Order: sequence, then C-alpha cells, then structure tokens
Amino acid sequence: MFSFKQSLAAFVCLLVLIVLLALMVPPVSAASREKGPRKFYLTKTLHDGSQALTACAADYHMASIWEILDPTNLSYNTALGVTSDDSGLGPPSGGLEPFLGWIRTGYKATRGANNPGYANCNAWRSADGADAGTLIFLTNPWDAFEVETVNPWHSLTGSCNAARSVWCVQD
Repeated sequence: MFSFKQSLAAFVCLLVLIVLLALMVPPVSAASREKGPRKFYLTKTLHDGSQALTACAADYHMASIWEILDPTNLSYNTALGVTSDDSGLGPPSGGLEPFLGWIRTGYKATRGANNPGYANCNAWRSADGADAGTLIFLTNPWDAFEVETVNPWHSLTGSCNAARSVWCVQD
C-alpha cells in the first residue's frame, strides 16, 4: 500500500544519487567549450625519418593518416604550419616542396619497403638512405600526378635520409 514515508525516503535517495553523479562529472569550462576542432599542421622545419617522431610542437604529435584523413573535421594551425600564398586559414596543397610531409601509416616497422602506406622508415627510427617512408600532400583536384591516391591526399615515398616536413596533429 502507498506510504508517504516510503515515497519520501525513495525521493531523498534519488536526489542524493543525482547529486553524487553530478559531482563525479567534471565541469565543462569555457575554455573546453571554445576549444573547437582538433588542430593539425605541416612543420616548417625539415626532419629525416629518424627525427620525424620528435618534430612536432608541444601538445602535438606526428600524425597518422587516419587522424587527419578527413581535414574538413580539423582546423589547420597557420601559426605553426607551412602556408602558401593562397592557403588562407587552411592547409597548403600541391605536391611540390614544401607542401608534402612524413606521415605515420599504422603499418608494422618496415625496412626497405618502397610502397606508400607500408614504407615507414622502420617505424620512424631510420635515417638510412636504403629505407623509405611515406609522404602525403593535399592534392589540387586539377593536378594529374602519377602517384597513389588516398583521397583527398596523394601519397608517395621518400628516402629516410632526406629532410622533409612532418604532418602533426593535436594531442
């Protein structure tokens, strides 16, 4: 049968539970609300394959292709990154230096591979000219480069002893 005391006790327990759950959730600060999309950039400095993992600024790391595959969900950091005359607030495009950079592939450590997506300078530990790493750049749709395509990215390989820019993404 209905009991006012039991209902009141259940209501108080429910309120206590709600308060405890609310205290466990971290507050959303104004800074975190204004953070916006994750940032990425292409380094202005050049690095061989063995230096690629340490090339990015604080709070950034060498990007995997899978982290920056869709640049429409990201914001390009023009203060840290390479820009071109017409890049505005976006990344530069085109396959000529300095608009291409080393990228992590997610593949196992590989020596001697020379295929985009496989080549990774032995997991970015090698500066040996016999090893290769994967490089990517944002294509201009009207370009007709003879390279592998990871849309909207083009990929190619480069010798690990060559100094190249590095694609970085925010932690």
